Formats: sequence, C-alpha cells, structure tokens
Amino acid sequence: MTTVPATAAPASAAEGALRVEVAEGIEDAPDMPGWIADRNPELARQVADAPGGERWIAVEIGGEYLDFRYRVVPMRDGQAVGEAGEWIACPCSNDELLVRIDAGIAAAVEKLRAPVDNGSETSETHEPNPPPQRPEPTYRTMTGIGTTGIVVGAVGVGGVIVGGVLMGVGDRVPGDYQHIERDYRPPGLALLVGGGVALGAGVAMLVTDLVQCRRHHPRCLVEAESSTRAAQSRWGSRSVAIAPWLGARGVGLSGRF
Repeated sequence: MTTVPATAAPASAAEGALRVEVAEGIEDAPDMPGWIADRNPELARQVADAPGGERWIAVEIGGEYLDFRYRVVPMRDGQAVGEAGEWIACPCSNDELLVRIDAGIAAAVEKLRAPVDNGSETSETHEPNPPPQRPEPTYRTMTGIGTTGIVVGAVGVGGVIVGGVLMGVGDRVPGDYQHIERDYRPPGLALLVGGGVALGAGVAMLVTDLVQCRRHHPRCLVEAESSTRAAQSRWGSRSVAIAPWLGARGVGLSGRF
C-alpha cells in the first residue's frame, strides 16, 4: 500500500489532521485524499479541540473498484485510541465508499474528543465500591414434616396389609373344638381403616412438604446456624409417635402429633 499524502486537500484542512493511505492499484488513488478532505472541512477544528497531544485521523483504503476495503483509526501520540479499527469490506462504488468513510471519521472524532483517562484519583472517587453480594438462598427439598409423612405412610401401609390379611382369614374355628371360635374380621377391619387413614395422612404430609419447599417456603430455607436452631425449636419440637395396640376387643393404632 502506497501512502498518498493529503496534499490535495484544500487549505481549510490543517496539515496532519487527516492522513490517508490508498493502495497503488486503485484507479483514483491520487484523488481520494482530496475528496475525503473536501467532504470533512471541519475535521481540523474538531481534531484540534480534542484533548491530548498530537492527534489525527488515519484512513486506509485497499482492494479495488467495487471490491474495496477500508478502516478509519483515531490516533493520539502515535497510538490508536481504543481498539485498532478492523478492515471493513465495501463492495461498492467510489461515492458509497466515501459516504462510509465519512461515517467512520465522525465516529473516530467522537473517540478523540472523549475525556482522556489518566487513571487519576478523580475517576476512582466517582466509582463507588459495589455493594457486597448476598449469597443466593438455598432451600431444602424436604424438611422433617416430609420425613414424618414417610414414616406415617409406611406405618399405614403396614396396617393396610395386616388388616387385609386378617379380613381374609375371617372366622376360624380351632381344630380341637375346645376353644372359643375366633373372628378376625373386626380387628382386620380396624387395622385396614386405621392403616388407610395413616397412609393418607402420611402422603398428604409428604406432598405438602415437597410442594412448599419447591415454592421456597421460609421454613425450607437453609439459614445460618442461629436461624436453623430457631427453626428447629419451632418445627422440630413437634414429634409424631404411632404404635399398634392389641386388646380384648380388637387391635388398632394409637399415636400423638
């Protein structure tokens, strides 16, 4: 790529404000710097108003007619301001290329005119420390209520099974005919009903606990040690005790919540 100096630019364009490099193979390479300078008559004043040391706009054009590529880079003290501009493809005519370069120059001027960050204490003063991030709350999938529901449901299943067996045995007469006839259906029915009730209660407790924990109920929250002890004092003090009983008139379940 051959540098074509912008000497063809009019007097209104200060020397050094615009530096154009055009590839040799482009037909209108000698004229393009002047065209770009003519289209940006205020560029010298805009660059002069920008902060910093030596400043200019670097324009590089390569490719060929209808297959151009270009980039526009704001420069300050020999260094590109911001990230170096990427080459942009422009399968276009000369006029469209100049329009796109004008837009690139306007964007480059804005970068030059932006305040220079020297890492001063002022910038640190205006950037408050971010607030401490609170950890995301963690929730249990199930609490002691759900565990109790599993135990109650298991006892209920046992009651249903034993009750069903006793109902199946029914009325039985001993083989020696010296003992009183025994009817297992009443205790079987009692166990069957009691087991069904316990099973339903256990399932209800388990499902309720799982649903509430999925919806992030406060009691499912995994809190600090002190909060956990407080929660245990509220919920852990509620104990469940269930036991079968056997009497002269039948069998059943007894418990406390």
